[in-house]
Amino acid sequence: MSELNKNISENIKGHLRYLLPSFGLDDSEESLKIVTKIWQDKEQFFNDQIQTLNLIEVDSFDKDDPKGALMLTYSGSLISLSSIQNSTRTVKYSSIKSRVSVPEVVVMEKVKIQKSTKIDSSLELENSPIKKTSSLFKIVVCNDEVPIEEQDKRISAAKQFLTTGFLKLNNQFFVEENRDVDNFTLSSMIKEVALKNDLSIKQTKQIIDDYFQSVQSGLMSGKKVSLGILGNMSVKVKAPQKARVGRNPATGEEITIEAKPERAVPKFSFSSQLKEKVAEIKIKTK
Repeated sequence: MSELNKNISENIKGHLRYLLPSFGLDDSEESLKIVTKIWQDKEQFFNDQIQTLNLIEVDSFDKDDPKGALMLTYSGSLISLSSIQNSTRTVKYSSIKSRVSVPEVVVMEKVKIQKSTKIDSSLELENSPIKKTSSLFKIVVCNDEVPIEEQDKRISAAKQFLTTGFLKLNNQFFVEENRDVDNFTLSSMIKEVALKNDLSIKQTKQIIDDYFQSVQSGLMSGKKVSLGILGNMSVKVKAPQKARVGRNPATGEEITIEAKPERAVPKFSFSSQLKEKVAEIKIKTK
């Protein structure tokens, strides 16, 4: 057995072996060695972050504890619990799988913890699409002296930082062939914005849809609409065009091109800042 595997408990090794198929790996000692290294790097990363924010590890968490908490499962998922507000909590669950560029994030509001939990047990929730998590590996909280509002800020900041870090650690070993983030589709960019701002994909999509609707409303009212560093959009009135004779580009045959009345068309002007940035792109020569 390698020195790497000797330094990890049999309990954790059992969980990691169970996760091998999700990493696209076979059930071999070499595969276990890979995921063990990832796990140990994540544990160290987690420990460094909670130390930076003065969070403390606890063995259990009472369902009626007013404080918030951050939890790490054996499967590598992160769970943040807000402080109790009006007898409920906001729970954010991030499943950070291998071979992906963004995590699966579920934001659950007005949730209650069904029963107190502890290390090696699951977190069970009420009024939530996720009823039960995988077993908990670590539970961390703030000191009692830290104000509740500040506790929520620290836990949220820690979860967001750790989520991004865990993704990077995964991708040191696994690089998805067609990563969504490289495609720059609307869907992939929504996922990327959701990750960076610790929001659900549904929330982020709604915000971006509302933004697009505002841009469209501005144009429909004839206003010049700023798109920040990208530039601005406006409406241009295009002069009427007379009917004329042209040629079909495919056949060369003469055709009649119908007249077009005066009409409004959208216009986009790139900002000087964006033009300068694009000018820095190095053109590859053949």
